[in-house]
Amino acid sequence: MGSFQDSDAALAARWSLGFEDLALLSGKPLSARNGFAAQLLVYRATGRFPRGESEIAVEAATYIAAQSGTKVADLADYDWTGRSGRRHRAEILKYLGFRRAARQDMATASAWIGSELCPLGLPTCEMMERLLAWFAVRRVASPEDGVLASFIAAARRAFEDRLFSTIAVALSEEQRRQLDASLTDDDDVTGFSGIKADPGQPDLDNILLMARRLGFVKSLALPVSAMPDPGDPFMRVLRRRVGNETAWRMRQHPDDRRYVLYALFLAHRERELTDGLIDLLVEIVHRIASKSRQRVIKSFTREIERVHGKEGILVRIAEAACLQPDGSVRDVVYPVAGGAGVLAAIVREHKATGGFERRVHTVLRASYLRHYRRMLPAVLAVLDFRSNNTVHRPVLDAIDWLRRTADEGRRIIRPDEGVPLEGVIAPKWRGRVPDQPGKLRDLCAGRPSRTSSLQGDLGDGSGSLPQSG
Repeated sequence: MGSFQDSDAALAARWSLGFEDLALLSGKPLSARNGFAAQLLVYRATGRFPRGESEIAVEAATYIAAQSGTKVADLADYDWTGRSGRRHRAEILKYLGFRRAARQDMATASAWIGSELCPLGLPTCEMMERLLAWFAVRRVASPEDGVLASFIAAARRAFEDRLFSTIAVALSEEQRRQLDASLTDDDDVTGFSGIKADPGQPDLDNILLMARRLGFVKSLALPVSAMPDPGDPFMRVLRRRVGNETAWRMRQHPDDRRYVLYALFLAHRERELTDGLIDLLVEIVHRIASKSRQRVIKSFTREIERVHGKEGILVRIAEAACLQPDGSVRDVVYPVAGGAGVLAAIVREHKATGGFERRVHTVLRASYLRHYRRMLPAVLAVLDFRSNNTVHRPVLDAIDWLRRTADEGRRIIRPDEGVPLEGVIAPKWRGRVPDQPGKLRDLCAGRPSRTSSLQGDLGDGSGSLPQSG
């Protein structure tokens, strides 16, 4: 025994027999009262009859026996599935005001499952619980659990068939051919396994690979308008189903089912690929900047002998100058400063510190030009950036300009060619970007100013947002 268990506080509320219940029990043989009462109370609470004594907790059986004046052991001898048990169930249904389910009831229940339960993507057990409650509210006796499970499965198949047929009609023959080709292709870009793969580490090869995968999925031009909202629970169930299958298993599905399942998966996968590509882009931009700073700091460490106590040196120089205003620097200043070498080191440290950002920019741009530059055309080819925030308008204009001129292969651009600069290049860099008077080489290696950065408000055309940088 053990399925229908309760705490002590809830025992009386759930397993108590009323006066009318006891009157009904009085007409039953003493050995059958415990089983009859258990069936009555379980059905009243759950809308289904227990299949045997194992579904009645010991505490509940003891409580029932005490009310009916019987022994707990009578449950073991009760005829749960035989003729007496079936007769008792019919009597209980009549006593509770339930009627047998008619064909119209089952048709209505099937329609309710399709419209209310199937879109939620619930497991069969939870759908069964809700369906039992549906029958109970209408005072209709529900079928046995096995029959009910088959009924739910049939209703779910009918729901899927209707959904799949609607989407299948919207798929062209060319799209179907491309979907089949993807399921038979082992390519990392267009193959089923490659499309399901994770973005990987943030490096140039992976960002180019992700861009090609996203480009392939977008080239399919799937009929997204004919598909349910990707956030629907049932859509998540279907995507998980596809994600757990192999390409071989996908090819075994009937044609329409195969095409629709894969199309639904790819329609959502496009968003995931977009998010993954943006994540890689953000990580790479951060990596370029971070590594550039680290390289410059290391070079400073090697080049600069940092002078400690500069404030004390300044005070000693001031005192010596005040005491001997007519003396020479060599005779007055050098001795208290520690010599000409110390003063020269202070000058070098000051100059190096003042040029830190310029050197970081130089290293960053060199890294971008030598290695990472190839990612920009690939990213711009598959991402469509949009924003309702007017603050980002200059950055969007710059992106549009880069996209229009990407195929020209130019490394040098002129400000008078219409390239957006205001609000795009950070003020601290505007004096460093020109390589020659009137010429620019790359727009700050792809790093917009902080006030116009792609943070938070800037979407990529698929509804998702880049992470803050």
